[in-house]
Amino acid sequence: MPPTTSGAPAEDLPDLRVSTEFGQPSYDIRDVAYLRLSVVNVGTAVARDITITTSGPVAPTWESAPTPWTIGPGATAERVGEIPLWALPSPGPLTVEVTVRASTPDATPSDNAAGATTTVTQELLYYQGYVFGDRNASEYRDPGEELAGASVTVTGGVPRGTYNARTGADGRFVFRDIPAGDYTIEVSQGTWRFDRYSGMLGRGGEIPTELRGYRPASEVLFASMRFDHADNHAATRVPLTVRLTNRANADLLVRAWCGLASGWGSEWGALNPNTPGAYLPANSTRDFPALVVIPWSAPVGSDFVVDCEFSIGRGEAQIVRASAATRTLSGKANLSGWVLRADEESSSLCLANSALCEPQPSGTRVPGVTLYLVDTAGRVVARAAPSNPYGGFYFDPVDPGTYTIGVVGPWRIVRTASGSPLELSVGDQTTAVWVEPGPVQPDPDQAPAPATPPVVPPRSTHVAHPLPDTRRGGPGDLARTGVDVVWSSVAGLLTVLLGVFLVRRGRRPAR
Repeated sequence: MPPTTSGAPAEDLPDLRVSTEFGQPSYDIRDVAYLRLSVVNVGTAVARDITITTSGPVAPTWESAPTPWTIGPGATAERVGEIPLWALPSPGPLTVEVTVRASTPDATPSDNAAGATTTVTQELLYYQGYVFGDRNASEYRDPGEELAGASVTVTGGVPRGTYNARTGADGRFVFRDIPAGDYTIEVSQGTWRFDRYSGMLGRGGEIPTELRGYRPASEVLFASMRFDHADNHAATRVPLTVRLTNRANADLLVRAWCGLASGWGSEWGALNPNTPGAYLPANSTRDFPALVVIPWSAPVGSDFVVDCEFSIGRGEAQIVRASAATRTLSGKANLSGWVLRADEESSSLCLANSALCEPQPSGTRVPGVTLYLVDTAGRVVARAAPSNPYGGFYFDPVDPGTYTIGVVGPWRIVRTASGSPLELSVGDQTTAVWVEPGPVQPDPDQAPAPATPPVVPPRSTHVAHPLPDTRRGGPGDLARTGVDVVWSSVAGLLTVLLGVFLVRRGRRPAR
């Protein structure tokens, strides 16, 4: 009899078994939850082209897997998925079901899926602050500036929401039990303007508690500017006047920013942006003098314009603008430098590669020395103030040309760094002047001493004149002799007239 068989041999199939779990039992709704997936092939064949599907309120984002993804018999594969919890509509339990499938049939499909659950929590917090109207533009809340009835709206948190509150008589607002997270804050109250604020509530974040209202600068501050002269020379520092008017019922502090006109050589005084600001009393107008450098490169005949922004706070709405123009004349030369002792040489230290260090000539600095400039016609055209304690001097602007430097007092000029005569061109130039003690040099600008006027005695005073000195002769002696003769003649005439009068009186007939 032929042999018989009990049945066909079993087919080799993969058998995937799936398990999942969250990294921790609970998460804050602002966090990312991590879901770990483990897949084991307990079958006898390779599982090919494996895919993952999930079900739940939020789908995980899985780390990348090989393409194609296969798992051999007896092998295990793991993947981690990330779930952004802030995408959830609300806190509470979170369950995610994961199903793994292969392109080949599975021996036991029922164990190809698994689920995991975690708890999502939410932090509810308390937020309070104050709303004030910054009447004096100090950027700080001062007594009496609190604003009642202001509407405060906050938007944000996790999950995202919008919440509203109003300020009381003290300007205070309160939010209770709002979700932690990032917020934007908006305020409205009457005609006051408010910036849009932002901050983080919870987890050590910062959120503003002083919400400042302000008036636009254009409503309280008026600014105008003008050059003191309609025409000004290039490469010179020229005067300019700023007029500011405060229309508010509170004092203001005003700062100015004028671009390149705020740079080196210009002087803006209290309006300098690096100062606390210029004080402008309530309902007042003040003029502020300034000095502006017109660059040497300004085209002759063109208008040189200075544009300024005057700020009473932060933000575009806290700025007013003004400008001034002047016609540019031909440029001037500006000469400055140092007076040094030629007989006391010393070294001048300068740190290498330092932008703050300008190499300077060597020599001991000499203060109190007066220098002047002489043109080719021999005229004194400029005079520097006595050199400062560091030996520095500065001449007023002069026309470009050829000049010689002179010195006043007990000094002699030994040499100059720029040679002599000195050629000056438009713009700033520096030089060094070495001096040593010498004969006193006169001041070319000093007027000669006035002559002493002669003393004329009264007529009633008899003056005994000395005999003329026969050893000296000249017009002066003759003049004095002539005066004596005149006085003698006058005295004789008076004597004769007096005698005639007396004789006639004595001959009057009796009645």
